[in-house]
Amino acid sequence: MEFHNYYMVLQKYSLVEFHDIDFFVEFDIMKLWSSTIGGAMIITFLGHSLLNNCENLLIKVTETILENTKEDENILFLCGGYGDFDNVSLLACHEVKEKRPNSEIAFVTPYLKNLTKNELYDTIIYPSLENIHPRYAISKRNEWMVEKADLVIAYVKYTYGGAYKTMLYTQRKKKQIINLAN
Repeated sequence: MEFHNYYMVLQKYSLVEFHDIDFFVEFDIMKLWSSTIGGAMIITFLGHSLLNNCENLLIKVTETILENTKEDENILFLCGGYGDFDNVSLLACHEVKEKRPNSEIAFVTPYLKNLTKNELYDTIIYPSLENIHPRYAISKRNEWMVEKADLVIAYVKYTYGGAYKTMLYTQRKKKQIINLAN
């Protein structure tokens, strides 16, 4: 399937009723995934919401995942779902999942209201951000994903904005980060 068709699929499944969701409020993600897929390498993504040349980036993200995981390894992908790099990363996760069926793809939502089902995710996780002002919910959700991750795959080209701030947070937390913009 061509990239543009994937992108249309991403946008098509935006609203489905709440009761159809495999939904988890954060309690202990490690316990959850240990019991469901036997302990997993957790990979998350961070990058700019507006990008050019997404087709080449899709190849880079997919190759980076495959190079940094083992064939029989359980993988949990924590995805943000709000911009071009998030969409590219989601497509890469699906390509990897075809080759590595021990993978799960989770959408980590920063908001409880307007929660939507997207058939491209295996589950939805809400990291208990109800006490955070909505203006800061995405930033706090991104920090939560970084804290849970073993590997952060990034595309951060600019030294400003939310992706850059999250990359700095990732570095402060001493997480393994691969910036594909370098």
